[in-house]
Amino acid sequence: MKNSGRGFNHLPAVIAAMPRMAHEIVEKATTDVAANAAATAPIDTGALAASYHAEIEGDRGRAGSNMEYAPYVEYGTIHTGAQPHLVPAAERVADALNRAAPKAATDKIEKAAKDGRT
Repeated sequence: MKNSGRGFNHLPAVIAAMPRMAHEIVEKATTDVAANAAATAPIDTGALAASYHAEIEGDRGRAGSNMEYAPYVEYGTIHTGAQPHLVPAAERVADALNRAAPKAATDKIEKAAKDGRT
């Protein structure tokens, strides 16, 4: 293959795009977990479902509820059975991410390599 004289090393652009790509993936996954947990939370008053939120900081995310009783609903107690919804939500999102991430990452890397940006 003949080099046309134009630069073709876009590796620095790809590397520079990685933190932003990681942030986007974490943000999407974390907000999806919170939304999925809210949609599948058991409803009594609706307060638990409404309390699910996502917190994203850089390449780290946390989805959860600030309701004191959320863990008791999720895992149960000696008096009540477990009603898991947050852990299954995270598992569903992880499964979807594992299926979609390779293609999405490849597409973003190819775009960065082609354009020099994402």
